[in-house]
Amino acid sequence: MIITCKKNAPQEEVEKIVKSFEGQGLEVNLIQGANYNVFGIVGDTTIVDERKIRANQWIEDVTRIGAPYKKANRLFHPEDSVIDVAGIKVGGKEKIVVIGGPCSVEGKEQICHLAEEVKEAGACMLRGGAYKPRTSPYAFQGLGTEGIEAMVEARRRTGLPIVSEIMSIDKVDEFVENVDLIQVGARNMQNFDLLKALGKIDKPILLKRGLSNTIEEWLMSAEYIMAGGNENVILCERGIRTFEKYTRNTLDLSVVPIIKRKSHLPIIMIRTIKKGAPDEEVRQLVQSFQESGFEVNDSQGTDYHILGLIGDTTSLDERIIAANPLISGVTRIAAPYKKANRMFHPDDTIVNIDGVRIGGQEKIAMIGGPCSVESEEQIVRIAKEVKAAGGTMLRGGAYKPRTSPYAFQGLETEGIEALLKAKEETGLPIVSELMDAEHIPEFIENVDLIQIGARNMQNFSLLKELGKIQKPILLKRGLSNTIEEWIMSAEYIMAGGNENVILCERGIRTFEKYTRNTLDLSVIPIIKEKTHLPIIIDPSHATGNWKWVESMSLAAIAAGADGLIIEVHDTPDKAWSDGAQSLKPEKFKSIIEKGRVVADVVGRSL
Repeated sequence: MIITCKKNAPQEEVEKIVKSFEGQGLEVNLIQGANYNVFGIVGDTTIVDERKIRANQWIEDVTRIGAPYKKANRLFHPEDSVIDVAGIKVGGKEKIVVIGGPCSVEGKEQICHLAEEVKEAGACMLRGGAYKPRTSPYAFQGLGTEGIEAMVEARRRTGLPIVSEIMSIDKVDEFVENVDLIQVGARNMQNFDLLKALGKIDKPILLKRGLSNTIEEWLMSAEYIMAGGNENVILCERGIRTFEKYTRNTLDLSVVPIIKRKSHLPIIMIRTIKKGAPDEEVRQLVQSFQESGFEVNDSQGTDYHILGLIGDTTSLDERIIAANPLISGVTRIAAPYKKANRMFHPDDTIVNIDGVRIGGQEKIAMIGGPCSVESEEQIVRIAKEVKAAGGTMLRGGAYKPRTSPYAFQGLETEGIEALLKAKEETGLPIVSELMDAEHIPEFIENVDLIQIGARNMQNFSLLKELGKIQKPILLKRGLSNTIEEWIMSAEYIMAGGNENVILCERGIRTFEKYTRNTLDLSVIPIIKEKTHLPIIIDPSHATGNWKWVESMSLAAIAAGADGLIIEVHDTPDKAWSDGAQSLKPEKFKSIIEKGRVVADVVGRSL
């Protein structure tokens, strides 16, 4: 790792930096130039948090030379890993494996019939989804245990090992007992609690790349599993999200040689097959829609035959319709969400968080606090400063979703207890991030606004559980998710019975490198038009740099945001996480003072 220090840094500050690295067991080589001082850090730099270093005002730049992963690194494991999946060896110079089967298990006879065809075609493993991650809460969610049992029967009849996707920790035992290769889907690639749980078992894991994740992030997710003790990991490239519309995703074949060079893990791509659709006539197609309760307007032109469906089309899966060989294209006119739709709920929703009302024309909420709770003394001290500055709620992470399994993961229950002490001292309601369903009872009892982070926006199992409670939920937008996908995730919670949902824009991933993410402020008027839900903005995670938080905060207020959630720390250079994007309390106060002026202009108060 190479660290560039500003030339005007006082000598005592340079010495502090050197000592901090030496205290972690690292060797520091100092090179002094005309304009910069450069540190060469030698040793196990996987333990070093780059963002914490960047938060130091005397640091100009940080460049990582070595990869931040160890277990998955070819440097430490030069031989190819060969993974044994119920007798089928994957990796190295072994035979290339072909895995085939349907997206969803639809019944015992269907999967057994397809298994026989897959085997006859030459495939060596059977894939099939028993638990399905679907964007809509109204779409088919899978047969669950019945689907697993059907796959077990297909394996008994054909001898093919089975591959199926796991979606939550509570299903680990079922999958260990029945599934030969446990698949972790793209949406769960950074579900770190699930990855940790899979690190404690010995079953092979098929880890799919996330929708917009880098190769390094993908390998770091593999590292989570391997660091826990399970080194039976196979990587799976399934295409990434780009601007291309002709394909569902863009298949990145360049990952194959890169993975082979950087890592010793096997990499595969899965082919989904199904029995060919029958050649139905248009009349039969129309009849099938009518039997499903839809009115069908049949319109024929010179070049096209158009069917207009009238009714509650939220239950329809566009991809299933598009798979019919008669269909050229499917265009949805109405939005696929109901509960979150302003058409069915014209008045603004106002969510009450322990006396703080968010939404409509209520006061703009100002949420402040550190990325991580570091101690009771720290969070109480910062809570008092947040309140003195004019903040209305306190944020603080007790459970932390970190890309590296070696980074600080949060104080957990101790952190929640510290937040409760801060609330007792200040009266500020608590906002904290929930990472898995296991901790829901703890959050119901202690947290006022439960935050769902970007990486869990499509953790549908978790969203369903949150639909069963009545605590307010702060739902952050995913790294590369569309607005409709984001609203559909809110729909999951609301369809379950919990309509206390607040949306949070925290920036999306683009090609831009100057900012941590790209803040999409255009979502504010769109969300206001399409839904009745409140929306708040997180300028800290969007920009990744405290210098740009103020301007984005004021712009968000002007655009109509119902609140801001900002990271605040009294000593950012010593913060345990995300110090580079954290404001000092006096700067937070300044934003609130300026925000009041902007809010007044747009007819709101703060």
